[in-house]
Amino acid sequence: MKKRYIFFSSIVAFIIIVVVNPKLRTFLSQSGTFVLGFVSSPKSVGAILPSSPYLAEKITKNIRKSDKPLKILEVGAGTGVFTTLIGAKLKPDDILDVIELNSNFCDILKRSFEEERNIKVHCVSIMDWNPEYQYDFIISGLPFNAFNPELVRNILDKYQELIKPGGMISYFEYMFLANIKRIVLSEKEKAESEGTLLNVTEFRNKFKVQRDRVWLNMPPAYVYHLSTV
Repeated sequence: MKKRYIFFSSIVAFIIIVVVNPKLRTFLSQSGTFVLGFVSSPKSVGAILPSSPYLAEKITKNIRKSDKPLKILEVGAGTGVFTTLIGAKLKPDDILDVIELNSNFCDILKRSFEEERNIKVHCVSIMDWNPEYQYDFIISGLPFNAFNPELVRNILDKYQELIKPGGMISYFEYMFLANIKRIVLSEKEKAESEGTLLNVTEFRNKFKVQRDRVWLNMPPAYVYHLSTV
């Protein structure tokens, strides 16, 4: 009961802040596109609204811990909420590769960042992305909760292949989602969901982990930072 109260209270607080805070105007302008993307392809989008600026700040907080040129990979960029903050931290010799499979989001990203020399948008699946280098940071916006266990395991194995020794992988997951799914899903769907959660948890346990809570997101989320050192 307490968790449910916190969940709905956070939703109300989020809506109030969206209305009065100019920081979220971009969020509002992109939400319509995101909703349409979710309706047309819920398995690839996995969320009905884009991530909030508050979630973006948490998931990108560790970038820029080094003066050397950085290579950064963002996967599942959506409409570019995370991309904008990452881009603001880039130095001239840094590289940001942005991976987005949804063609509508990809068009938005290309228009938004076409003048940024060191931001490259790639309309491709992460499983088909094979650069000649590894990354200092991987920022993942993929909706693991919408994928089957085998695909999640393959994606996480790909992340481990692409990250440099000493690099960091950051991703988020929604609070309370596992409890909600236990109520609304069929037995078959529950088993698949639990398999996905198990794969993510096993992957996370290989690393040193930081965790942040973000209440001002729809829905609220945990952000995990996995360090390879």
